[in-house]
Amino acid sequence: MEIDPDNVVYQKSLADFYYSVAGRVEDALEIYFKVLDQQPQNLDVLQMVGHINVALQKFDDAEEYYKRVLEIDPLNQDARLLLDKLQSQHPGGAKPVSVEDQYADIQTMVNDGRQNDAVSALETLLESHPDFAPAHNDLGVLYYQQGDKDRALCSYEAAAILEPGNSTFQKNLADYYYVEQGRMEDAMQIYVKVLANDPEDAETLMILGHICVALHKFDDAEVFYNRLLAVEPWNAEARENLDKLANRPDTFSASI
Repeated sequence: MEIDPDNVVYQKSLADFYYSVAGRVEDALEIYFKVLDQQPQNLDVLQMVGHINVALQKFDDAEEYYKRVLEIDPLNQDARLLLDKLQSQHPGGAKPVSVEDQYADIQTMVNDGRQNDAVSALETLLESHPDFAPAHNDLGVLYYQQGDKDRALCSYEAAAILEPGNSTFQKNLADYYYVEQGRMEDAMQIYVKVLANDPEDAETLMILGHICVALHKFDDAEVFYNRLLAVEPWNAEARENLDKLANRPDTFSASI
């Protein structure tokens, strides 16, 4: 950006990095404002500045930016939804938008396939609500889909620590340990805890059977596959795995 300070793409890229990665919100805002001086109708930047103002609890400023978005793009559903919530929930004065409402808005972005916007919004949400486990978990999923596996792991671990009783968060972390890192013992400990809370979790029973096979714990694998068949008698994969264990455990292990 120093080499070509008038290039809006470079300015926006640096601002996005300051905001999303470095947590330098004020520095990011300063650059976004410069972009808007050059391109007053840049919808992405207008909406991002609105999001940042919400995170900073500057709700009057956020409303102004969402209104500017709607002046340019009257059909923008996200800006309309956020503006309506700001105005309806806080008539006569700015009050914090609940974390649940912010999270619900982000789910709309995810469902619409707007992953980058969702990541930015989740990161903003966590700046003001760092203990909100669902946001950490969703960031883990999105980071993983974007190929950023290190940050995905950090997010999965944060969600699992914050809500140890949430089986989805625990399974996501265990899946990562098992599939991405080959940390079978660590994954197994988590899956066993999940199973203690839900003894009929078919997915967990199956993967525990697979892990036991990989560890050559064939008797334990048989126990898990049998428990799975007690829950789902029609499960062909569990039946096939039991047959392989009974007939050719060495070959079965090698195939896993």
